[in-house]
This record gives sequence, C-alpha cells and structure tokens, in this order.
Amino acid sequence: MGLWTYSPNAFGDTYVWTDAKGQPFSATFDRLSRPRTRLELEGPSEWIWGATPALKNVGQLIETRNPSYKEQYQYQASSGIGAGRQTGITFTAESVAYQVDFEYHATQGLLEQVTYPQGTGSCRVKHQYGYRTGASLRHPDCLESIDEQTRHAARRRQQRRWNPPSASLCAG
Repeated sequence: MGLWTYSPNAFGDTYVWTDAKGQPFSATFDRLSRPRTRLELEGPSEWIWGATPALKNVGQLIETRNPSYKEQYQYQASSGIGAGRQTGITFTAESVAYQVDFEYHATQGLLEQVTYPQGTGSCRVKHQYGYRTGASLRHPDCLESIDEQTRHAARRRQQRRWNPPSASLCAG
C-alpha cells in the first residue's frame, strides 16, 4: 500500500494524479467538465461528444476510444418522439466490430427491443420487453447452448398467457 496524490482543478475535476507506485496519470476536460482525454501507462483514451444538431447528438457521447478498443454510439436523428435517444452501440476490439441495436415503442417511446451481436450461435438474439409486468423472456429456439431442463422451463413460461408481450426472436 502506498500513497496516491490527486490534483483537482477549480471545478473539482482530477486532472493529474499519481498512484502508489509513483506512476503519473493525467486527464483533460471540456468546458462542461466532461472528460476529453486521459493519459495512462496503457496509452491514451479519448471521449468525443456530439455537436451536430441535425444528428440530434449535441451533448451526447458519440465515441470513446483507446489504442485497442473503441465504442461508437448512435442516436435517433429524426424529430418527434424519441429524437436523440440512443439507437445503437458499435464495439470494436482487435479490428472486429460488434453491433447492439435498440428499438423503441412507436407511441410510448419505451425501450421495446435490444438486438445483441451474433455470438457462437447462428443468429443475433433479439430481446423484446413487455411493460405489462416489466419482465423479459427469451425465445427458447434461439438459445443453442442451454440444457434441456432450462429449455422446457422457458417454454412453460412462454406458454403462460398472463405475460404475452415478452419474447425474443432471432434477427434475420
């Protein structure tokens, strides 16, 4: 155990610090005290904030990156209900991109579906959300690596008509 030292700026943002091993770190912030850069031993990290009114991303985090990893955030650019809400994230690691998509109810604006990247199975998995009970069930036909007992339990839950709005489907 050792002593860490911190140097905050006038807004309380820590812009320079040293860990117990004496290794220095630094960070920069924009005028709204949002992180812009951080320099660590592993390399620099950067945060990029949206500033395009037509894309409805003003003030939204649109990208984070470091030398080996990147996240890019997409937002709904159309006007009306849900303008500016997050519609997706692209994760890139080792030059391979993975996309997660978000879909919302047309009139209520609630999160209705999340589509995850394809894993070891043959399809992307879509999670649909039902707000009658707030529960989420996965459709058993997309679950390729679960045991038979879990598969039967999922089918029994899905057959109950008291919670029909929740199901998951393979994205085509």
